Amino acid sequence: MLIPKPAPTDWVIVYWSLRFHAQLFFTNIALDLHDVSQTKPDKIEANWTVRGSLRLPWETHIFFKGNSSYYLNERGLIYKHVDTWDRQPTDVLKQFLPEAIKNFTENL
Repeated sequence: MLIPKPAPTDWVIVYWSLRFHAQLFFTNIALDLHDVSQTKPDKIEANWTVRGSLRLPWETHIFFKGNSSYYLNERGLIYKHVDTWDRQPTDVLKQFLPEAIKNFTENL
């Protein structure tokens, strides 16, 4: 007897996409989950750090911290997810630039 597979949920697709792009663009990448807690009856918060190296001809390192807020509906299901980083995305991307380019762009 064949048992049909359930359709993938949005979370499965997002997880697969993150793993695919991480392996495509990074030589190594890690997400360190530091804390998860339910701060209100309708809110869960997670604190994390991302670190890794991008696939570039020069050595690169990335490091930034953030938190995720998950909002729950009356049935306890997540209906909203908000990520907040400790700096602007452009500042995170500057970590990948060689020092000479960083110095040039800062003087513009």
